[in-house]
Amino acid sequence: MSDEDLIRLLRSVLATKRILLILDNVAGRDFEPSSLLSNGSPSKILLTTADRDLAAVAANTAVDLQPLNEEAARVLLRRVAGDELLTLPGEVLDRLLRLTGRLPQLLVIVGREARLVKRRGQEVLERWASNLKIDTGDLQSIYEFIWHQLSESEHRVVAVLGALAETRFNDALIAAMLQSSLEDTREWLSGLESRSLLQRISSSDFQAHSSVHRFAVDQWANFEERDQVLADATNYLVSFLSNASDTDSRYEPYALHLESLFEWYIRESDWASVRLLLNSGLRFIRVSGRMSILAKTNWFLAQWNGLNAANAILSDSLLRGLQANDCNFAEATLVKLKCEGTQFNDCNFAGVSLVDIDLRGTQFNDCNFAGASLVDLDLRGTQFNDCNFASARLASVDLRDAQFNDCNLTGIYVVQADLRGAKFAHSPWIEYVFVNVHLDETPPPDAP
Repeated sequence: MSDEDLIRLLRSVLATKRILLILDNVAGRDFEPSSLLSNGSPSKILLTTADRDLAAVAANTAVDLQPLNEEAARVLLRRVAGDELLTLPGEVLDRLLRLTGRLPQLLVIVGREARLVKRRGQEVLERWASNLKIDTGDLQSIYEFIWHQLSESEHRVVAVLGALAETRFNDALIAAMLQSSLEDTREWLSGLESRSLLQRISSSDFQAHSSVHRFAVDQWANFEERDQVLADATNYLVSFLSNASDTDSRYEPYALHLESLFEWYIRESDWASVRLLLNSGLRFIRVSGRMSILAKTNWFLAQWNGLNAANAILSDSLLRGLQANDCNFAEATLVKLKCEGTQFNDCNFAGVSLVDIDLRGTQFNDCNFAGASLVDLDLRGTQFNDCNFASARLASVDLRDAQFNDCNLTGIYVVQADLRGAKFAHSPWIEYVFVNVHLDETPPPDAP
């Protein structure tokens, strides 16, 4: 059932039944809770959120929950941990209240930990309470404290989140990464949600808060099962995204996850995985009309075969040692690229926009640039063999010592270009336009 169908069903039920719907730990303002209630509905919605502004806007009545008073905090802590806490020295118990800021969630967490520690004896309990460190003004400190309350399985869930992008994910992805059952995975995710480490987006989708994701990245750096987890995550995402369409935004978070994994492979110089991903048949995926996967990264010693990057956007990248074969860049926009030792064979650049690109020494064989727009390019020493430039527009290009062999230059428009030292073998200029072009003393061969 889609989210839209679920909302319609829920709205219908709330309109005909008397129900109290509880929305816990709501974040983000894209969803309007009151839209679930029709006029005259007997149902009510109770919403909890850390966002005071959201509460003020979304609710008819908002109650700002403050820290507990000292007596209430002591009662809550004692109920969770047991009466043994009363035997602690007064200054130690006061210290626990200060550390938690008398916040209910932290009091419960500290109480649970104290209940476990007290089994090892009163002396151990007192030493633990005296040395406990929590900084309520530092989320990292709170997460480090909560980390010790998690199970080993929950530790693994948090750690693998550090390999993913900071966006939503589903339970099936985490299950694939950890090779666990969906039932177990959902239990772990629900446990993390109950500790406010994750936000539930739907029945199967979750998202880590930004500060939690940063904490997860640190845990991922020390995770011992990285290689297997990365391989399983890549296989899942490639399979999942094989059904992606150009307009379905549901796939976008998973495209970003795959991009995050690819960047990890690059940083770790895992060239085998880089090649595997590039040759997966997926490569460039356009989501919501823009490039999403592998759009801003560096490509080293890679090979593209049959890549379809039509209408793609590729920017701020270094293409080193790249060989592209039979690739389609029609109507694509390539900006601020630097190519080193790169070769393009039988590639289609028709209608492409190339802007601010360093292509020195690059080789193009049997490539089509018909109608392309080439602006602010460094093409010194570049070699074009059997290429078609019909009606292409070149502006602010440096073509010194470039070579054009058996190329079609019919209708080419060149403005503010330097062609000194360029060689044109069997590449006639027909119906061309030159504006502010620097040439050698002799015009190009076959020029009128």
